[in-house]
Amino acid sequence: MKNFPSPITAENFNEAKLFVSKALAKSKRKTLIGKIVEPLCAILFFVIAALLVFGAILSLSDAKEMIVFEKLSFITTIWEKYSGLLTTPDMVWYLYWGILVASLFVIPILASLIVTIIVSIAYKPSVSIEEDGTEAQKAKFLHQAASKISAKSSGEDTFGVILSIIFIVLFAAFLIYAFFVLETEFSVGLIVGLIVGMGLVGVVLYFVYSIAYVFVSTTVSNFYYVKSVGSITDETEKYWLSVDPEEVTRRKEEEERRQKEAAEARAKAAANRELGAQKRIQGLEEEHAGRYSAAKRLFREAAYLGDALGMDNYARHCLIDGKRDDAIYWLQQSINTGEADSQSRELLRALKNGEHINAHYN
Repeated sequence: MKNFPSPITAENFNEAKLFVSKALAKSKRKTLIGKIVEPLCAILFFVIAALLVFGAILSLSDAKEMIVFEKLSFITTIWEKYSGLLTTPDMVWYLYWGILVASLFVIPILASLIVTIIVSIAYKPSVSIEEDGTEAQKAKFLHQAASKISAKSSGEDTFGVILSIIFIVLFAAFLIYAFFVLETEFSVGLIVGLIVGMGLVGVVLYFVYSIAYVFVSTTVSNFYYVKSVGSITDETEKYWLSVDPEEVTRRKEEEERRQKEAAEARAKAAANRELGAQKRIQGLEEEHAGRYSAAKRLFREAAYLGDALGMDNYARHCLIDGKRDDAIYWLQQSINTGEADSQSRELLRALKNGEHINAHYN
């Protein structure tokens, strides 16, 4: 793919459109590959991992425990065929197990490469960018198409979830089968050994394979990675604005509207805080006069208007009334304003630590 023309002009517009079309098709192929490869590799990994764990238990079991594997004859047959396919009986044990463990990583990775090749050859997504309309409209369509190009590598979102689900299902299915089919012949010691062994081996393999898979999937995904997607989007937007003065005006008006709304919101907040301060002062006067219910109502109004000291005073009244959670909430809100003093911070710390506070009006 040729380099993206920058800056875009009327002369190289068609070249830019061709680049975006190819990049978008590339992105769609990558998305499809990710949807197939992620669950496929996860399934292959856990099927092979289950066979390896079973084979390890089989090879380490003594004569008394072989009754388990007589009942699991179908898995034993699968294990023998699998290990026989990849190794030969005359191999020394470390080479034998080395090849089997390597297959845990190699087989899913090869599967992902095969899927990548097949999808690359067979899947030709249709990508069309609107060609009719004014120059401004064409520029807008080009920018919208460029915005759909994905630069994200596969294996970033669903891989961990898929691995976790499949691991839990396989592990649970194996234990359920063991408990209900083997019945009393399944000794307590072997049950504990299987649970601990399968759990430890599964967790270790899970993390090792996660690292290996993400590395490989990212490498494969780089084949479909469109470099500088952000700059392509920026360039198409820049060209769009250069040929569409109406869009520039619309955006300017939108920005002015947002700024006006923000200024109005700030002015309203300031007015509320001023009104809140007045309510707080009235509350203090009512409190000094011994009219505590009226004082609490005024402090509450001041708190809701955003006055930090009003929040402190209302929290104090909540604490006096035994509403400890409300007191913690309003002290935290006061501290969040940045205007709370050290006394409020210390009181909040004490409340959160469950310390007894002797709260009273005097």
